[in-house]
Amino acid sequence: MRGLKRLFQIILEEGFYGVYFKLIGKVKSRILSKLMKEGKWEKAIRTGETLLSIFPDNMYYPLKVAECYQNINKDGQAYKIIQNYFDLNFNLNDVFEISEKQFSDQNLIKSKYLYLGGSNNEGLIEHRLINNKYLTKITQSEHKEVEKLFYSKIYKLYPEIKKVTPKFMGITQIKEHNLSLITMQKVEGMGLKLNDKVIHEVGKISKIISSITYGEIYKWFPSNIVKSGSEIHKLLWSFDSIHREHKNKELFMTLYNKMEQLNYLSESILLIERVETIIMEKKMYEKLQPMKHYSVQHGDFFYKNLLSEDNKIYVVDWGCMKIGPSWCDMAGFLGEIRQPFNKIHSNFLLNEKVTGHFEPIEKLFFIYTLITVWISEFSKKEFNNSLELYLRPAVELIEEIAKEIEIDKHKSNVKRQLNTM
Repeated sequence: MRGLKRLFQIILEEGFYGVYFKLIGKVKSRILSKLMKEGKWEKAIRTGETLLSIFPDNMYYPLKVAECYQNINKDGQAYKIIQNYFDLNFNLNDVFEISEKQFSDQNLIKSKYLYLGGSNNEGLIEHRLINNKYLTKITQSEHKEVEKLFYSKIYKLYPEIKKVTPKFMGITQIKEHNLSLITMQKVEGMGLKLNDKVIHEVGKISKIISSITYGEIYKWFPSNIVKSGSEIHKLLWSFDSIHREHKNKELFMTLYNKMEQLNYLSESILLIERVETIIMEKKMYEKLQPMKHYSVQHGDFFYKNLLSEDNKIYVVDWGCMKIGPSWCDMAGFLGEIRQPFNKIHSNFLLNEKVTGHFEPIEKLFFIYTLITVWISEFSKKEFNNSLELYLRPAVELIEEIAKEIEIDKHKSNVKRQLNTM
């Protein structure tokens, strides 16, 4: 009865058609998400364009349709979708004018709009000023809080971070359109050419980022961070509370559901069960302490956000920055580039120049995170056919480390008993 009264009240406030279109939008949005997850891009485009016609002022739908077009290599159509949204909702030239105000020589600036895809942004404006180039990221204001925090605190207070980040120019807000403009110097370099030396340098950058500890920065972080992104981003968000039992239960359930739905080899599932036994039955998560093991993390520390210029690596796009386990960024990167586990073991886990002093529990959870990334990033065929290269040696090392932790625990207990005698 109460539900019917509430429905009647909503109809009175918004009208029958308002309620009808909201329901249609909710249903079709779920269909759109499902089609995109399944990689059915043509059907997703048709659903997304229907939603665009119903909700022309909602930025979410043109972004999703543009993403679909990009996945079928129709970048021109993706650009057109975004451009149409801007034309309908506000004058892009006004955005150019606002973004150019932070430069002293405004008459010499030439600006153009770029759509490069990505989550939490509506494209970029490239500015050319004599011999320099700058980029302004256009982002919805609810997504800007983390980047604002990064540039006002982390970038400003930590010189080592500034060295690996493009020069920051400023943030401007357009309140009437709920947009923020974040401007920085453009890095002209290309994506990384991966080799052991470059991966080693990436590891050192990850170490710089994670050197900013939980205790230094947790008070700065807003409590209502908007968490969005792809499957891998959502899985890595789980590790932000991985010291809690329920987060581990949820994560293993997610992994099993995916593996069973896609009919992974039973051998693959059995190996994951061995990891679960270590984590859950031995309650390894209880050994993690956020104040000790958590730090600043970039949150999107993948190949696309690491650029090389003049033999120097820069990290871009800090919109997903977060507090989390200090190993998460590097586990994400190494998992994405598909480096074989034996190389990860020798070049990263055993290399204190890159990791610093990695405690056994940190190594164990790094591998656990890495396995999660593999399940997300690898196709079923790739995962099942590469067990000897990735999953099996990783699980075996987790079991070795767990034994080491148990032995250390036993020694500590014996020592404590002797001291009390």
